[in-house]
Amino acid sequence: MNLAALFIKSIQCCQDTEDILQALNCVNKKFSTFLRPNTREELCIRFFFECEGDVLNPKKEYYDLIELWKVVEPYIWNWKQADIMEFWVMQMISEAELVWQISQYNQIIDCESRRHLQVLKELSESIEDISNKKYMVDFFSGCLYNGIQGIYSLNRFDEQCYHPYRDFLMRKLYYLLCNGGEVVVVAGEKGLTPRRIFCFKMKDFLWEKKGVRSKKLRQYLLDEHLEIRRKSVIPGFLLDDLW
Repeated sequence: MNLAALFIKSIQCCQDTEDILQALNCVNKKFSTFLRPNTREELCIRFFFECEGDVLNPKKEYYDLIELWKVVEPYIWNWKQADIMEFWVMQMISEAELVWQISQYNQIIDCESRRHLQVLKELSESIEDISNKKYMVDFFSGCLYNGIQGIYSLNRFDEQCYHPYRDFLMRKLYYLLCNGGEVVVVAGEKGLTPRRIFCFKMKDFLWEKKGVRSKKLRQYLLDEHLEIRRKSVIPGFLLDDLW
């Protein structure tokens, strides 16, 4: 489909909202010639994925959407989610990504042992039970002192109010339990109450929770790190929606 190249050609050097909207509209029209608006969900899934039983494998069309998102996101990252959902192609990026996240997490559920899944469940419940939780931070090489790799909103991390973004975070926790590493959960309102910070250390499907007392580390974790937050949002979604 080559939608990313079309967007770049359409936007040129312009960056005001009207030019961006026109470029998105151009891409949307081309995409609609490949997949008509309001196509049934099961046909949309087959358009982007090869289905082998319960397993999905992304097709070229899925990767084309991801490439489009990579070039569009820097122009729209501070928009409202509702603004981009007016475009069929943007709807499909978010829907295709959610289907992919759900599929990957379901593969873990289908393949893992009952004991390991129970450990993952207990870990996730411990995080969910933190009152007024805000975000989770993970680190390069799984160590607190190796620099921040990702910052993930926990606003949707709630089994009772399910959102597929939770599956994305559950996969992260699963791989940390497998391979070892640490994440930090920050709770409490900025500037209103003392922020509570908890470290979860994981290895070989064992985990422990402890508080973070280092003032220097606490300040580092409380900094906004806006660029990292942007890069930690899954394709098709903006900070406005998940944060």
